[in-house]
Amino acid sequence: MTRLFLTAACIVAALSGCGGTLCDRLTAADDAFFAGKTECSYAEGGVTITLTKKSSCKSSSSCSSDSDQKALDAYATCLSKAQTCTTGNEKKATSDGTACGVTLFGAASQACLSGM
Repeated sequence: MTRLFLTAACIVAALSGCGGTLCDRLTAADDAFFAGKTECSYAEGGVTITLTKKSSCKSSSSCSSDSDQKALDAYATCLSKAQTCTTGNEKKATSDGTACGVTLFGAASQACLSGM
């Protein structure tokens, strides 16, 4: 069985350059998405998708460019609109959370992504 780990909160928690208000938005979106859980997981067809929450948002210079900041802001917006990961909603939540992560990985710089 293949296990795919997408650490949504790694994106949120380790989002370098997420200082101040953006960090607060990322943390709030993450908290709302996970709804008190530490991970959101769904399995189908031999594939398990697991999104894992991290505990904090740390700052660094890796994601300090305007384009990276916009990508992080868009990610926070996307995650805040995603289906909350509650019992019975795991399939939609992992799908939504993964889509937000994919969008972030497509928009953020390699330096930002490497700094996570």
